[in-house]
Amino acid sequence: RSYFETSVVHGLSLDTNGNLYVADASRVMKWVPGAQIGSIVAGGNDIGSNNNQLNYPGSIFVHPTTSAIWIADTFNHRIV
Repeated sequence: RSYFETSVVHGLSLDTNGNLYVADASRVMKWVPGAQIGSIVAGGNDIGSNNNQLNYPGSIFVHPTTSAIWIADTFNHRIV
């Protein structure tokens, strides 16, 4: 996996608290307002199809009431 593959943003979403969720090739990161370091909330275990992996998540939705994160895991053909 190259740096270019993991540094491209594939999806963005904001929750009602202003937290930014960013998807790259294999993970979804959460950035709280003013943070210099984000935290991994999904994936982050290389590109793959296991339950703890993502394969180019293309879109993210954070439910405004429950804060549940819905991820379109593009090349695994699934919603997680």
